[in-house]
Amino acid sequence: MASEPKELKRLKDRFDVAPDVIHTKYPFLERRTIRNRFVTTGRPKRQGTDGPWNRLQAFCSGNGIELIEVNTILRELVALLRHKYPRPDRVGK
Repeated sequence: MASEPKELKRLKDRFDVAPDVIHTKYPFLERRTIRNRFVTTGRPKRQGTDGPWNRLQAFCSGNGIELIEVNTILRELVALLRHKYPRPDRVGK
């Protein structure tokens, strides 16, 4: 727990420089489409009032970082593929 504030500060620093690093590595991406998202495997089933998830959620909302589950990312990608390839022979169910 003592190193948690240090790790969160490190995470914030990484999020601050991430858009520039991504744009440098992948210049074909539009800068406005790069968003700060922290992807997790999911919300824990049991939560306390001041558990790790709540602290991470408070940190993310306080620093303009979107906390999102990996399944949400997958659903977004599937929706984009279905929009781009509406015929079922291209993209399966």
